[in-house]
Amino acid sequence: MKKLLSLLTVIAIAFTLVGCSKAEEKKTTASIKSNVGEVELEIVLELYHDGEVVNKQVQKGTFTGKTLEEAENLYNSNVTVDYNELAKQDGFDYSVEKEGNSIIENLTIDFDKISTDTYNKVTGQSLDTSKKIQISYEQTVNQFKQQGFTITEE
Repeated sequence: MKKLLSLLTVIAIAFTLVGCSKAEEKKTTASIKSNVGEVELEIVLELYHDGEVVNKQVQKGTFTGKTLEEAENLYNSNVTVDYNELAKQDGFDYSVEKEGNSIIENLTIDFDKISTDTYNKVTGQSLDTSKKIQISYEQTVNQFKQQGFTITEE
């Protein structure tokens, strides 16, 4: 269960170099719910894309326990990177808030702005820092489906 959110982010996104044609931006939502002990975990990811390339990913993870302490314990066991420090970098936003018995984690990656170095730190990847990050929409959606996410295309 450790590193769940960061692993989902890493595993769910397939890395490929694809064409750079710019089409109208669309949104696809991937969502999943699961229980970890007494805590419900819901992850909702929004992919903004042109049909070939993912331009931005917005992720919301909600940990809800019978008590706030239960939610905090599970959340804290999954945090492996100081995202607050990285959130000062272009193309990456991060926040955590407490609401009732829930911890809500919000993470946004703008692939047009984030540096490869920052992306590598966020995800634990080791992509070539001399190349622009381009995420395949089709491979990303296929990864989500394989992991049991529900996909909604808008």
